[in-house]
Amino acid sequence: MIVEKQLTELHVGHYVTEIAKQLDSFSLSAPGYIKNNKVIAHLKNKNVLSVFIDDSKTIRQPHKAKADAKVKAKIKTKTKEEISAEIKQAKEIFNESKDIQKNLFSQALSGANIDLKPVIDVTRKSVDAILNNPDSLVCMVNIREKDAYLLEHSVAVSVYITIFAYYLKMRDSVIHNLSIGAFLHDIGKIKVPDEILNKPSKLTDDEFTIMKTHVNHSIELIKEIPGLSKLSLDVAALHHEKLNGEGYPFQIEGKDIHIYGRMIAICDIYDALTAARCYKEGFPPLKLFRFYENLVKVIISISS
Repeated sequence: MIVEKQLTELHVGHYVTEIAKQLDSFSLSAPGYIKNNKVIAHLKNKNVLSVFIDDSKTIRQPHKAKADAKVKAKIKTKTKEEISAEIKQAKEIFNESKDIQKNLFSQALSGANIDLKPVIDVTRKSVDAILNNPDSLVCMVNIREKDAYLLEHSVAVSVYITIFAYYLKMRDSVIHNLSIGAFLHDIGKIKVPDEILNKPSKLTDDEFTIMKTHVNHSIELIKEIPGLSKLSLDVAALHHEKLNGEGYPFQIEGKDIHIYGRMIAICDIYDALTAARCYKEGFPPLKLFRFYENLVKVIISISS
């Protein structure tokens, strides 16, 4: 959870993501842990008033006097070589995922049978990379091509729902099936006319009615894929349902929407809003995340 902390509230073990308020123009070289009180003093000297921290990464310190030693023991500093290797692996997975998306759209458009094996393989690589380091693919997701949205969106949503499920401590098998469902969730868009799919201005009511059919097309295409789990199908089928019952195509509401459906709806909208398109710039991810973290609490509480 991302929260704002005044410098007076900051202590050793907090994981700082960025500067929130300041009197000057100081910027962090990279997100990281507060390893000792000298770091806090340095921030004060730079006229920093408050920072954003990722509280889920905070290292709790039962004895203040031993804080520095415990943090240093728990924090594993990665070498430049390790970081470089992770970035290279993430880039390879991301590019492979886009190539597979391209092939999927070609198969769907031509009426050919959709080959699930490449999807299973690449999502397993993605899940394994994220379980090893939840930040490993986020850097690639944030480097987007404005003219490749259709290919990159499903890849990004698959990454986001994997991180989401990891945060909720779901089983690995569930996480993988969520990832596959998210990877396939928009395949039906290939059946929507390009002039509607890529229209830069607001859709008319008739155009929006056509656009909404992409979920039905996705369901029809995914149902024909041998070996696909029901969980993956449900994820794709529910990604446009809303808690108030005004979503589509089933108008399910509230507790009747499975938590997996709520999860992908959050990831789908989050990526749509933060991604830059040829006709718009994306919202700053962190600002939007602070809004969504409260929504996530609501989503999860409804299911409990």
